[in-house]
Amino acid sequence: MKAKGDLREFIITGRKLPSDAQPHPSVYRVRLFAPDPIAAKSRFWYFVSYYKKVNKTAGEIISVKKVAEKTPGLVKNFGIWVRYDSRSGTHNMYREYRDTKTDGAVTQCYRDMGARHRARPGSIQILRVSTIGQLHPEHRRALERNKNRNDNRNNRHNQQRRRDPYANLMSRREREWITSMQLRALEIKNPETEDYYYVNYMKRLMQKGNAKNQRELILPAPKENNRNRKRNDSEKESKKEGDEDKEKEKKERKPWSEGSLGKPVSSSG
Repeated sequence: MKAKGDLREFIITGRKLPSDAQPHPSVYRVRLFAPDPIAAKSRFWYFVSYYKKVNKTAGEIISVKKVAEKTPGLVKNFGIWVRYDSRSGTHNMYREYRDTKTDGAVTQCYRDMGARHRARPGSIQILRVSTIGQLHPEHRRALERNKNRNDNRNNRHNQQRRRDPYANLMSRREREWITSMQLRALEIKNPETEDYYYVNYMKRLMQKGNAKNQRELILPAPKENNRNRKRNDSEKESKKEGDEDKEKEKKERKPWSEGSLGKPVSSSG
């Protein structure tokens, strides 16, 4: 049998042809996995002829039924009992897989057996398939190792392709939010009034200014030393004397004008 593509689950019923010696032969039903009904029939006669000594020429197939998964949208853990023929002998094995369908788990098993043990599809026999509640710790660790290996491989690939060092600083949702805020700021006439950080900054400045003014009102004026007081008094007196001298000069100064002959003539007044 060639395991092409995804395998399907079939239930095939057959028997030996009735004869005078055996008018009511026993009926055999086999549950097997094959890519199509033709391969399933061939596989049925392989098992019946090997275990029950009923050949295809002396038998007939009663029905071929394809089994559908009851819950294809639910992820399940499958335990598979396998028997396969290697170059050294026949071996029994138990394996666990995680899939949504029984067909998918058996397909994984065929691929895994061919990759790890070089087992041909024709030499693999699926003895039993059943759902289990929880994976075995060894199988769980193997799945984690494969996942970590794939993640590291993907990370290396992405690092080679990545050019912008700031590409992953923000998520897609954050970038969309920032662009929407920028577009909104363009539509507003006074964007600073809508900015959260700017408004908080101005509030803090106002609070700080009000606190400073209140502190100036509450605190008394600083006391002056005697030396500073004398210096200020002397400066005030000198300013007063200077102002008085300027006023005297203004009063003594008289306006003048040129006469008709070009001589300065003082005018009273």
